[in-house]
Amino acid sequence: MDGGEPRELSLGEKVVFTFNQRYQHLLDRSTIYVKTRWAILAGLLMLYLFRVYMLQGWFIITYGLGIFLLNLFIGFLSPQIDPETAG
Repeated sequence: MDGGEPRELSLGEKVVFTFNQRYQHLLDRSTIYVKTRWAILAGLLMLYLFRVYMLQGWFIITYGLGIFLLNLFIGFLSPQIDPETAG
């Protein structure tokens, strides 16, 4: 940027900015409903697994999704700095 003047946002940037603001507002409002969020997640997971079972397909996609989620979970549990090697 030149100088200190803020530039005008394009239409696409305004749409993305508005969407991000609304999404963050929704996340902020739903943070206090822990049990409800877990129940919705469990319901959506059951719906997806039922769909996979009924269609007799998407097993490879489901397997890949499971590995991806497991990788995220392991990353969440692992410390970022190893206490053995850190000063």
